[in-house]
This record gives sequence, structure tokens and C-alpha cells, in this order.
Amino acid sequence: MALFTKTLEELRDAFVRTKFASNDERYGAFECALIESSVQTALVDPKHGPDFLKRQFGNELAEAVQQLASMNLCLTMLDSADVLDYVRNRTKPNSASQAILLMLHGRNNIQAVYPTYSNDSTACDPFIVECGGQDLSYRLIECTDQGIRDAQVETALDCIFWTILNNGPRAEVAYKFIQGACETRINAARTAAEEIFNSAVAVSADGTKLVHADEVWVLRDFGGLTYLVGKFPAERFRDHKILRPDMIIGTGSDSRFVEKGGAIPTPEGIYEEFDHVMAKLGGKPHIYLVHKKFVPAEVLAEVEDGS
Repeated sequence: MALFTKTLEELRDAFVRTKFASNDERYGAFECALIESSVQTALVDPKHGPDFLKRQFGNELAEAVQQLASMNLCLTMLDSADVLDYVRNRTKPNSASQAILLMLHGRNNIQAVYPTYSNDSTACDPFIVECGGQDLSYRLIECTDQGIRDAQVETALDCIFWTILNNGPRAEVAYKFIQGACETRINAARTAAEEIFNSAVAVSADGTKLVHADEVWVLRDFGGLTYLVGKFPAERFRDHKILRPDMIIGTGSDSRFVEKGGAIPTPEGIYEEFDHVMAKLGGKPHIYLVHKKFVPAEVLAEVEDGS
């Protein structure tokens, strides 16, 4: 009978999901276990989506947005006829920023205006202007109520979100741009969690708890004695996991070990670690002691006497 009701892949994924939702930065420290679906939901949620993505993937998004000035792929242009109205509506009348923008527009230096997702018809929220021409090198500048400056990462992100949430002409490209930046962190966190799982010798039935050891001793009981069935290196259990018992097996510090009819050295110490039995012997501090009924048949088959 199989030790597990889940496949190895399902057990591994269950462990990864548990780590995703933990507070451990090595595994993403995400706010939810199903982070991939949360990203998909956030990308179509104008109210909460952008803030969620910035909170969860701020560093990755910031690094990705640095490419915008050279890519010119992920922003959505307003029609040229709307540029003047857009500029006037989002800058204070007679302000320095408005005067500069109108001057640039008059010189045909404004190539495009990119709105941010938080803009409405009366707001003076930041927006980005793409400039170029003979007397002004290509750049993205940010226009705010306080003036003009080089485009900030936060504002560039909001332009991308506006593109996605308003289904602009470049919405698909913008969607993939954000999704790709998020996947960078998710994939790194998954790889780290999977390696922790792969290196474990035992896993619980639900996949959420592991046992790590340098070596595994498989035991059986007979006539009040504990017999050693076999010793295995930890690497042997990379693809065939021991079922981690819910409770520790009854092996105490006074147990007697017998190997193929002869006595073996008494362990330097037998102790409980993370509620499971470990032994110290021969310089290896973590020898996992487990009953053969929890060990996969593929491993037991290697033992000459598997009884």
C-alpha cells in the first residue's frame, strides 16, 4: 500500500505554498499561498490591485521600470488632439510646469502623454510626458502639481497600471511586463522552497512538515529489541520520501540496537528534535531513526534482508 495519498509533486507544491504564506523572506513572504492567482486578480482590480503589487513586488517592479525609457513599450499614449486638454486639466493654470509643457507642445517636442491609473477628470496627479526633438534629447519627464522632474519609478508604474486597467493599445504588453516582474520573485522563492523540500528525508502526509538528516537508520522491533534494518544516506530519499509520522516512534535512550545478529556501537546520544527521534554517532549529529513501516518500498528493496 502506498505511503502517501498525494504524489511527490503535490507534496512538494503543498510545502512551497506553506512557505509562500510564511514570513520568511527567503520564500517570498507573500501575503497568500496562491500568489500567482493573486497577481492575476490584482492586474484587473483598479481599487486594490496596484497597491497590492507594489507592496508584494516593489523591488522587482522598480528594477523592471528602469527599462522604460529605452523600451517605450509599456505606456499608453493619449491621442494628440487630447494632449493639450490633458496637460491643462492636470496642471495649475499659469504654473511653471504648464507653461513649459505648452511650450514643448508648441515645438512638437511632446511625443506622448501617459496618464496614471489614479487620474480623473479634475485631478492634478502626476503623469509622464515623452519628450524628444532637435533641442531636447529623448527623456521621460513627470509633471506634477509642484512642477516638472525626471519621471519617478512610482509614477511610471502607475502609467503601466493605467494602461492595463483601461485596456489601452499597449495593455497586453503592459500586462506581460508587470507579470514578468512578479514572476521573477515568485520563481526565486519557489526554487528556494523546492530545494528545502528535495533535501528532506521525510515529509508529513499533507506535505507541510519535513525532517532533515545526515543519515537514516531504518528500524524494526522484535522481542523487545530494536533491530537495524539498514542505513541510508539522506540523498537516497530525494525522490522517495519517508512518511513523517504524526508522533515519534517509541525509541528511548536505553534501546538496544542489533545489526545482522551482532551488536553495533551504542549511539553517543538519542534525542528528540522537532518531535522526532535523532541519534548522534560517528561524527554525524543528525541520524534519523524511523520504523520501516514509514519507509518507501523502493528503498527497503535495496536492503538484502528487508524483513
